[in-house]
Amino acid sequence: MESTAPARCEIARLPDDLLSATLARTAPRDACRAAAVSPAFRAAADADAVWSRLLPRDLPPLADGELPADPLPKKQLFMRLSDPGSPVLLADRLTSMWLDRDTAAKCYMLSARKLGIVWGDTPQYWRWIPLTDSRFPEGAELLDVCWLEIRGKIHCKMLSQNTTYTAYMVFKMSDRSYGLDQDYPPQRAEVSTGATKSTRRVCLQVYDTEGEDHRVPPVVHVHHPQTRPDGWMEMEMGEFNNEEGEDGEVSISLTGRGGHWKRGLIVQGIEIRVKKYSHDRPPSRCLPAQARSAGPLPPRQFARTTHALFPRARGDGLMEVEVGEFHNGEGNDVRFPSTLMETSVVKPGLIVLGNDGEVSISLMEICSA
Repeated sequence: MESTAPARCEIARLPDDLLSATLARTAPRDACRAAAVSPAFRAAADADAVWSRLLPRDLPPLADGELPADPLPKKQLFMRLSDPGSPVLLADRLTSMWLDRDTAAKCYMLSARKLGIVWGDTPQYWRWIPLTDSRFPEGAELLDVCWLEIRGKIHCKMLSQNTTYTAYMVFKMSDRSYGLDQDYPPQRAEVSTGATKSTRRVCLQVYDTEGEDHRVPPVVHVHHPQTRPDGWMEMEMGEFNNEEGEDGEVSISLTGRGGHWKRGLIVQGIEIRVKKYSHDRPPSRCLPAQARSAGPLPPRQFARTTHALFPRARGDGLMEVEVGEFHNGEGNDVRFPSTLMETSVVKPGLIVLGNDGEVSISLMEICSA
C-alpha cells in the first residue's frame, strides 16, 4: 500500500519577501491578523519591510526620552506609537501624538497651553493647575468669565492625508462649576478648514437626573459630552476631511457668551483623532439571528428572530451574542442559522469559535467600504 505524504501548506512555499511585500499593502490590523494564519505568515508579518511601509514617513520630531535610545524593530515602534493610553510628546511638549491602529493615521492632542484662551493669562479669570492624570503637566481652570472663548489650530500637513478626523474638547468640571449646564444657553462649537465650516450647539454639563432645582432646557439638537475611559469628559466639536494636498490650518473653537457668569471648567486640551464609524451604525446592521428546531417543537418555543442583537464581553476575553433559545426535546436536532444582514458594508475580522453548543465571536472590526 502506498503511503500518502501529509499535505504541505502551499503558502509556506512562497518567498518571504513576496509575503512581506503583499502584507505591506494592507492595513496594520490586517498585518497583525495575518501573523495568526501560519508560521510563514508570522515571520513575514513581523518583518521590518512590512511595518516600514505602514509607519507614516513624515512623523513629527518627538521630545527627548519619548522613545528608547536604541532603535526599535519597526513593528514594536508602531505598537509604541499607537498606544492611545500613552501618547508620545512632540518636541514642544505641548502636543501629544499617537497613531490610529486601524489606519496608521496620526492623531493629536493640543494641550491647554497650546490653545488660545481669551483672558487665559489673567489670574482673575483663569488659573493654571497641575494635572496628575495627563501627559501634560498642567491644565486651565475657569474661575469666572462672561465671555468664554477657547481656540486651537493645527496645520493640515501635520495630519494624515485623505482622512476624516473628529475634534474633541477634553475637560472636567470642578465641584463649584456654574453657568455651563443645561439651565443656561448652550455654547457654540466650530471646526473649520479652508472654505469648509461646521458648527453645533453644545452643553458641557448635563445632569443625570432632573431635580427640583433643574429644569429641562427648552432647546433641541444640543450635543452633550461623554465620559472617557481615562476619567475625563470629551465633547465632540465636529469633524473634517483632510484631503490630499490640503494646505492651511484646521481651526477648532468653543465659545460661550450670553452675558452670564461661568466657572468651574478644567481644560486638558483639544483632541483630534480619526473618525470611527462602527459605533454610528443603526441596529439594522447588527446580527439578526435565529435558532430553530429541526424537530416538532411547538411554535411558542421558537426563539425570537430578526431582532438587533448586541454582543457582550465574556470572562475569557472573547465576545458572545445570544442568538436565541430552544427546548431540547427527546430525539430532536437543533440548528443555529445565524446570518449577517445583506448590505453593502464590508465585514472583515469576525472570528467565530464553536464550543460545547455555544457560538462565541471575537469581533475585531466591522467597517464600511
